[in-house]
Amino acid sequence: MYINLEKSKKQLAFSLIEMLITLFILTFGLLGIAGIMLLSFGNNQDTITRSQASILMHDMTERMRVNMIGVKNNAYINIDTRNIIADQNCESATCDNLQMATYDIKNWKDNIENLISGYATIACIDNDNSDTDVCSDSGMRTSPHRITLFWSQNNTPQQIIKEFIR
Repeated sequence: MYINLEKSKKQLAFSLIEMLITLFILTFGLLGIAGIMLLSFGNNQDTITRSQASILMHDMTERMRVNMIGVKNNAYINIDTRNIIADQNCESATCDNLQMATYDIKNWKDNIENLISGYATIACIDNDNSDTDVCSDSGMRTSPHRITLFWSQNNTPQQIIKEFIR
């Protein structure tokens, strides 16, 4: 049997070129998949942070709902967690409603700093400017508390706002 060596060498070279092209395409495909996975991980982290911010908002509204006397005595207004330095401990001591509000805000501040590396503000949107109360509670015109959480995500400022009506 006679084998044409000239023809088989060309076929061998052609197969090598096909293999290199296939390898090149496969490499770019895998790099593309890796890029999509990295983007997905980044988006997952954004979602986790936003979920934690939402839970922190709910945490403070529940603390305020439990301490309605503190809310009515304006213990939860004009708050900026960057300025909170109180060290009230209501777990080992008995506290009145104002001390409990201070304790709530301090714990909330610590959670915000630890979970999302941010800060928060609480303000009252006074619906009745005719009186001297900074957060009026007069029947149908109850003034809401606006709770705002701030944090940075991928060097972009983020915020979430919730209103608590007493």
